[in-house]
Amino acid sequence: MKKNFIFLLLIFLPFSIFSQAKIKKGKIVYLQAMNTSTNTSQRMITLFWDNDCSMADMKGIQSDEPKQSPKETREEKEVGREINEQGNEVIKKNIRVPTKNIRKEDWFKDKFSLFKDFKKKELYSPNFFITIKGIEAAVNGGDVEVEAQPLVVKEKLPDFAWQITQEKKKIEGYECFKAISKPFRGRTYIAWFCPEIPISDGPWKLWGLPGLILEAQDEKGEVKFVAQKVELQTENFKVENKLLTTGYPVLTWEEFKNKYQEEHNKRKNYYKSKGITLGDSKMKLELEDLED
Repeated sequence: MKKNFIFLLLIFLPFSIFSQAKIKKGKIVYLQAMNTSTNTSQRMITLFWDNDCSMADMKGIQSDEPKQSPKETREEKEVGREINEQGNEVIKKNIRVPTKNIRKEDWFKDKFSLFKDFKKKELYSPNFFITIKGIEAAVNGGDVEVEAQPLVVKEKLPDFAWQITQEKKKIEGYECFKAISKPFRGRTYIAWFCPEIPISDGPWKLWGLPGLILEAQDEKGEVKFVAQKVELQTENFKVENKLLTTGYPVLTWEEFKNKYQEEHNKRKNYYKSKGITLGDSKMKLELEDLED
């Protein structure tokens, strides 16, 4: 333990002292690749950081799935707006779409981003909640109508309890060290971070290392982030929490899970009345999909 501590001190302290005085803001572009049973896609993520906060722009979705046929085209219609108990506007939509094509990007459009506040140890992420209508159609394998409600999830920055190793490699010209997380919502992550860029941040919700994460993936290889471009001391951007300008409801992760559990139970009870078993493992899989 003492040997490992001395190793970390000798490696990271000189970088931090030298770099912290120089690097205050910057941006990094990642390529994210997804390869799960329900999602095969790629997208570009641009992470901007400035002192005590960062935001990730996740536009530019590129899917490997075949283009939709005319029968699979989604039909969207706004049916009303209302103010919830928190004073936020809720957008009600009826959407007819194959359930396999429901993605949160469809509702967040250009405001699809993630925000980390390192001072308050808070994280804001976009998500959505769907209520299935015409569930009888789902039982028969057909399309269903869903009511979609975009929302923002607010939670504490997660504790990944990283274990830093002495293994290293170069990424985009920067020397990086390997670290392994504890399991987080079903996945264990392997990250490569750069002490020379002393920003404790990374793609998606990953953070907490003594340097910027340039590459990361879960141990199964289903989710992977790879740095494509790093720019330091970039001045022409402003880091702000765009999610709070959407007017969408803000829920904690626990409130979101409870809301999702209620809807899951409604579906589960309906299927049960038809002699179909819908196990809790399905709900766990769906929640993990929403985290992707």
